[in-house]
Order: sequence, then structure tokens, then C-alpha cells
Amino acid sequence: MTIKTFWELSFVKLSGAVLRLLAVLRLLAVLSALKFSVLLLLVLSFSAYAQTKKSVEDLVKSLSRGTLQVETKATPYKLVGDFNNDKVEDVAVIVSLLSPIEEIAKFVKIENPYARFWGKEINPDLLALFIIHGKGKGWQFEQKSSVLLVGRNSVLIFQKKRLGEAGDGMKIEKKKGKTRIIFPTEASEGILEWNGKKYTWKETRP
Repeated sequence: MTIKTFWELSFVKLSGAVLRLLAVLRLLAVLSALKFSVLLLLVLSFSAYAQTKKSVEDLVKSLSRGTLQVETKATPYKLVGDFNNDKVEDVAVIVSLLSPIEEIAKFVKIENPYARFWGKEINPDLLALFIIHGKGKGWQFEQKSSVLLVGRNSVLIFQKKRLGEAGDGMKIEKKKGKTRIIFPTEASEGILEWNGKKYTWKETRP
């Protein structure tokens, strides 16, 4: 082997090593960028979640003049959907009553959709569902468009002692073009839906 050949082979080996090193550095740079992107996404997601949570709590407090409180321990504690079928997004929130029902009625509309099954009695120890109807584009809400659904019932998620229990959660179901809310109850499940004028309740039996 001549000196020239030796240096040529050495240069080829060195070039290969440099290229491999550059490839490794590129891979590390890509991985670092991915880690940063994932971290940034997590931070933004948490920030958005915290802001939404804070916004809903502030909204309920403002519309009810502090007579209602969002129960964030409920799972889920809110649902977003077009509950009165007017093609505008609404929000339904699990709340506790901080004032007598007579005081709350000064600020929000009160309805008892459960009366047909459970009578007209209102149990202040139960949680309730506060539905705020959206208006126009985006989340624009008015005090007069909110309604508190309260009354004696067997909905599991409304029982304070069961807050956070798995399997108690409410969920959205769409049927025949309408959006309704399904609730697990002590017997089976209950269905809350808009009939064009007000919210109605019916229970299914096993």
C-alpha cells in the first residue's frame, strides 16, 4: 500500500465517521425538537384546560350572582353541546346550591323536569344541572338564557356523597337530530331532552 492509498483510505473512513456523527447529531436535534414540541403542547393543553375551567366557574358565578357553585369534582362536571337544538353551542354544568331556591330564582330560571316521576319537592342537598344557552357566534351567554334544573331525583351524579365515583357520569347522546343528556340513576338511567319549550325527563327501567 502506498502512502497515497493509505491517506485516501483514511480520508474515506474519516468522511464516513463524520457523516455518521452528523447523522447522529441530526437525530438528536430532531428528538430534542420533538421533546420541546410535546412539552409545549402539554403546557398549552393544561393552560387551555385551566382557562376553560376558570371561565365556566366565572360564568356560573356571574350569571347566578354567586348563588350557585360549580362542582368540579363531578366527572364530568360539564358538557358542551346544542341542547336546545338551535344550532348554537350551550354548556351544561353540575352545580351546588349556595342559597335558598327563592333567592336563586331572582337571577336564573328554575325548572323541575323530574316532578312527573318524583313530585314537586326540591331537595337542596342534591346537586343540580345548570344549563346556559349560547347565543350567536362563540360563547355568548345572557342571564335570561340560563335555566337551573332542580328537584328530587335518583341521578347518581347529583348525590354529593358520590362525587367523583366512576360510572356516575353524564354523557351526550344524539338521536333523530336532537341532542340529549343521559344520566345513570339508581334504577337504570334517565334522559334529559328539550321538547321545544322546556327540558323534559324520562327514566328507563331495567
